[in-house]
Amino acid sequence: MSQNNGKLIDVLMLAKNDWANTGYRFWRCARSLGLNTIMFKGERHAFRYENQAPLHPSLTGLPVDLYPVTVMAPYLEFLLAQARVVHFLASTFILTPGWKWSPETKVVVQHGGSTYRLAPDRSNAIFNPICDATIIQCPDLLELGAKNETLIYYPVDTDALQPQFEPRYLGKILVGHFPSDPSVKGTAEILKIVGKLEADPTVSTRFGYQGIRNVGGTAHWVPWEEQLQRVGACDVIIETVNPSIAGRKFGEWGNTALEAAAMGKIVVTNSLSVDVYKREYGGNPALHIANTPEALESCLRDLMAMPDEEIAQRKHHARDWAVKNHSMEATAKRLWERVYRPLMEG
Repeated sequence: MSQNNGKLIDVLMLAKNDWANTGYRFWRCARSLGLNTIMFKGERHAFRYENQAPLHPSLTGLPVDLYPVTVMAPYLEFLLAQARVVHFLASTFILTPGWKWSPETKVVVQHGGSTYRLAPDRSNAIFNPICDATIIQCPDLLELGAKNETLIYYPVDTDALQPQFEPRYLGKILVGHFPSDPSVKGTAEILKIVGKLEADPTVSTRFGYQGIRNVGGTAHWVPWEEQLQRVGACDVIIETVNPSIAGRKFGEWGNTALEAAAMGKIVVTNSLSVDVYKREYGGNPALHIANTPEALESCLRDLMAMPDEEIAQRKHHARDWAVKNHSMEATAKRLWERVYRPLMEG
């Protein structure tokens, strides 16, 4: 690692909102590398994660714009001046009066959701002139014009999320679907397939559904710890079946898929970019891919027909994959090799 050039902070991470606590886990990854890493965000998370990044009062105001999330944040000049790398999370851009970017401060921006998906050109116009590297969290956001982009999926804490392999009901496979946003996850179509299977006597004795039943509102939201309990009670988790959002390509899996896999669950979800994943991570994801409602129905019927021994094998495979490719350790290594080392040692 190169000398710190007199700066006190190796990496300064900043966000308005840390969706799904993703930035907090990246912060932990950076710290595990031995880097002096500081993170601040502006809002506590609605899911009440037990451990979150600390708040900074300058980041708690209303955003100036949403594409990207632009925050007027005075009083951050000292932190910015002391950072070797400034890492903007969740498509957040910080406006600090009087601050000018210099070549000795490296800038990383990270995109992972609809803020970038719906208006990539606006984000690129702001970030590309100042950033040195871009982290893309899901492949549908690749090749939208970001500068020096690298795919790094969400890290999952496989030490904290221990597997729960044992079935809850002998002879019946329990399926759950617990979306944060049903409109994004394709819940309406998922529930149609669930209802169809529940009404089919050829599979209903092998199948039980424990997920949400409604597609509107936030009544199904629970604290994250309770969410894990719901996931843990299932054998199969349906995450997402939705090819597009507001006319933009989507159809990819996210944090829920990784958390469920880490807990030893069979995950059924969508992906339009399996070839990208295979190229970047050296193999196929241990997920059951269903990109349409019809494919979801077929996949669930196949699972219902499997013997218990094969169901158990697939649960173990999901857990092993999450640990190997997306644990905190695996993600920290990728973060260092693909992003931080080129900036700090280059």
